[in-house]
Amino acid sequence: MLIQSLILPHDTNIKVADFIDHTSHGIEIVRIPLSSVSSSDRRAWDLTRDGKFTTKSFYLALRGIGNNQEDKLWKGIWKSKMLYRVQMLTWKCAKNALPVRDLLSQKINISTNLCPRCQAEPETITHALLACPQIATIWSNSSLPC
Repeated sequence: MLIQSLILPHDTNIKVADFIDHTSHGIEIVRIPLSSVSSSDRRAWDLTRDGKFTTKSFYLALRGIGNNQEDKLWKGIWKSKMLYRVQMLTWKCAKNALPVRDLLSQKINISTNLCPRCQAEPETITHALLACPQIATIWSNSSLPC
């Protein structure tokens, strides 16, 4: 079991066994230095800004959501000046939530994960929206700046 603490230097090799006093078979918690700043103790939930526990923050933590990179992505997409449906498509792409054959084949039994348009490669999100030769032709013929 690894220990992570704000007081201890971040060392992935530190283990609980390193804090066991083999004479008394107790944990040497008294060796951990205390802060020199005096403050009162309080309960704090690290997964919310105000330190208060919420069911939503717990649910998101269980799902592994809430890291800074994902928060930045989320905010970037939803604060953009795109149409709502484009924002939704972008978010679904970022979350691997589009029903492309490659993802579907991991969840259900389908006959093939190949792209239904070109039959050359697995239909991933990138392939379906950009890399498929038929889609690339559509993009190149469009008046949209790419």
